[in-house]
Amino acid sequence: MQNLPVVGNYFKLVTFRDYHYESRKHSADISVDKVAVSGVTGPATKEAKKSSQAVNREIAQETDRLTKEFKASLKKGGYGSLTFKIKQVTNNRYWYVVKLTAVQTQADSGESIRYYVFSKASGKQVKLGDLFKSGSNYQKAISQNIIKQMKQEMKADKNKSYFLKENGNPDGFSQIKKKQQFYINKKNQVVIVFNQGEVGPMSMGSQSFVLPNKLVAKLQR
Repeated sequence: MQNLPVVGNYFKLVTFRDYHYESRKHSADISVDKVAVSGVTGPATKEAKKSSQAVNREIAQETDRLTKEFKASLKKGGYGSLTFKIKQVTNNRYWYVVKLTAVQTQADSGESIRYYVFSKASGKQVKLGDLFKSGSNYQKAISQNIIKQMKQEMKADKNKSYFLKENGNPDGFSQIKKKQQFYINKKNQVVIVFNQGEVGPMSMGSQSFVLPNKLVAKLQR
């Protein structure tokens, strides 16, 4: 951690643009922030600016796509809405995490979420595989733990129902993706995230699973 910045806020969210629309049948509430780097010194600063710019481009592309789709829907019949928000999730000594949430409503509603995780040690955006040593087979180990958690939750709450491949569902969950959505919470715990409808009924919304610290430490050694 010797590359941590000396002073300043390092990463932070700043307002970039807003788009709001309201009619009898349609509404949109789009608030776009961008990740900025300022007031810091240290070897990781250059990487921090580079990674934040890459994330900002991705956020801008997603915003433009959804806004374009919404404007096209205004010409169609029926009702529709779009909400797009970005918020800070974690900002501690080691990590900075922001969450992008988009909720679209047409005939039905759907929510999609995306997390962006930055290391304050390196200044880089971090993917899940970056956290573990090469050859750790982290996908299998993490997936086994998540399946265990799913079964425990279903046993404790009959209203919960996860799609599991081992239960005869050919499309059910068996292993996390290589580019799996995740974030690191304020307690420095790794949290695996699934979008609405990905591992359970749409009515359950998005799902998240906190990985045990012992499992994470084992995969990092």
